[in-house]
Amino acid sequence: MNGFWKALKDAGYNNHNVSIDYNGLLTGTTSSGENGNSPQGPYHKYGKHVTITKDNYSIWQNFNWKMKNNSADYYGQTLEARGYYDHSNGSRYLSLYDSSGTWVGYINESGTAINNKPQGDCQSYGEYVTISKDNYSIWQNFNWKQKHASADYYGQTLEARGYYDHFNGSRYLSLYDRNGSWVGYINESGTNLSGNGRGGNYQSYNKFVTISVDNYDIWQDLDFSRSRNHSSDYYGQTLEARGYYNHFNGTRYLSLYDNAGTWVGYMNENGTNLSNGQQGNYKRYGQHVTISKDNYLKLESSKIQFIP
Repeated sequence: MNGFWKALKDAGYNNHNVSIDYNGLLTGTTSSGENGNSPQGPYHKYGKHVTITKDNYSIWQNFNWKMKNNSADYYGQTLEARGYYDHSNGSRYLSLYDSSGTWVGYINESGTAINNKPQGDCQSYGEYVTISKDNYSIWQNFNWKQKHASADYYGQTLEARGYYDHFNGSRYLSLYDRNGSWVGYINESGTNLSGNGRGGNYQSYNKFVTISVDNYDIWQDLDFSRSRNHSSDYYGQTLEARGYYNHFNGTRYLSLYDNAGTWVGYMNENGTNLSNGQQGNYKRYGQHVTISKDNYLKLESSKIQFIP
């Protein structure tokens, strides 16, 4: 090797650094940085979509190994690899761009998976969401064929079994109804993640209802793990439904309060009748009564009106 280096020097190669690359071949870089003689080798066009599959890789600014990003910030996302370099260290480095055309940096190919689908791979999710927008399409596929309109499911709680982080920068949820039937793909921004699991999200109501059945449980929670009260204890009474939940099981549950502001629990709406007001609902009586007190106010129709 000493003779080899001397021969190079005698031949005038004083401005070259020569080393053995990963494949056992001689590589050289000039002090002038001539194109194609750098350790990363020449740029190759690629034009493929890849999904970031590792969360512990550096994404490089250059091949002097200055860090630009961390793969954890892009984990699961689909990016465009417009080109690549086959480095002398034996690794291929992809040159990545996001959906807005912004350069992300260079990443070792082993931290990615080639994905010919711009939507990327399905990621397991298993969450419940409430449809919060009534003007979104629910897609049949990622060729943007519509399957449903979100208006048909507005306010309902559905199961998002998986999601796709699309190259366009949006996350699309794969939705299923309570019967296990697939509903379609919806942009996540048209939903709200359920704050109460299968129970869905709280929605303000502020109505008065009369308890109309005597055989319903009034629940402590919407997993139905424990009964808090029973409708027989409140049968015929008027309670305030301050809010409701559209449960994944297809039923609406009212969040009930008594006249003291004490929370009664969650009750299936089917066990109630919507009231005309705080007075509750009119009930037939047909009895004669004698006025026994002389200190009660008469309710004038001009002040308070009861509607039978």
